[in-house]
Amino acid sequence: MKHSFFQSKYFILILLALSLAAYGFSSLPQGNNQEGWYLVSEEAIMSELDYSISGKLEKYMADYPNYEDRFYEINEGSISSGSFSFSTRRENPDGSILVSSLDGVTPIEGELTASWSRPPNFIAEGEQVSLQVTRSFSEDAWGIPNMSIGFFESHVAPGFATREAPYFYTPGSDHFPQESSSFTVEMHIGAPRGQVDGTNYAILVSFSGGYGYRYVYEWRDGSPEEVVPEIEVTEPPIQEEPIAPVEVVETSDDGAFLGLPNWVPLVLGGLFCLTLIVVVVVVVVFVILKKRK
Repeated sequence: MKHSFFQSKYFILILLALSLAAYGFSSLPQGNNQEGWYLVSEEAIMSELDYSISGKLEKYMADYPNYEDRFYEINEGSISSGSFSFSTRRENPDGSILVSSLDGVTPIEGELTASWSRPPNFIAEGEQVSLQVTRSFSEDAWGIPNMSIGFFESHVAPGFATREAPYFYTPGSDHFPQESSSFTVEMHIGAPRGQVDGTNYAILVSFSGGYGYRYVYEWRDGSPEEVVPEIEVTEPPIQEEPIAPVEVVETSDDGAFLGLPNWVPLVLGGLFCLTLIVVVVVVVVFVILKKRK
């Protein structure tokens, strides 16, 4: 009994080839043609009061107008993408740690570690981004900096705020926890629309005292290829020894593939898929014709 072509193994092979070709085409990298905010750079912001910049900060007891009883405050912070560590202490001129005037025992010092999840590479207009945050410090820690996160214009410095900007709070509240715990925060309103193509905003993770980490986003109106601008890092004034400039980490454009323009992988992928289909069809037809002879 003869089988129809649609019941033959050749028809199944053709269907398989078409399926593989469709899958390969769909998995090719696509251009960044979606309108929204694209992550283009990052920068760490060090406080000008940090020990690495200003050294020990000389201070005096308020109860001693003759300034005979001085002490030193030392602040040391380290910040990178998703991580911040901080320690502070007050020392006597001989290097010993000051103690609390309340009990005469508790040292005036504190340490904090904080971490947060990485923001997305793309934010759509109206999207309410959420982040996971962890703050950790001891109960008797002194001088622990507060933390906040917001989506501001990219020039806003740590510790400053702008009206009507999206702030990150715990869901359903207007509160950012400052205790030692792990929690989720999200934008209390959706991300705004960029006024013009190329507008820069930033998710700013800020700590009191001038530390921060900035994720800079650029608004794109939807064109498939955009030039990523260079973002300058503003450093605080250096009073003693110069420090190396803060490294700006440029993120790759998701629309690029091996450094080629966005349309090149699409064309090559299409040619590959078409070639695969033609080869399979030719082989099947050759086999059918050969068997009929």
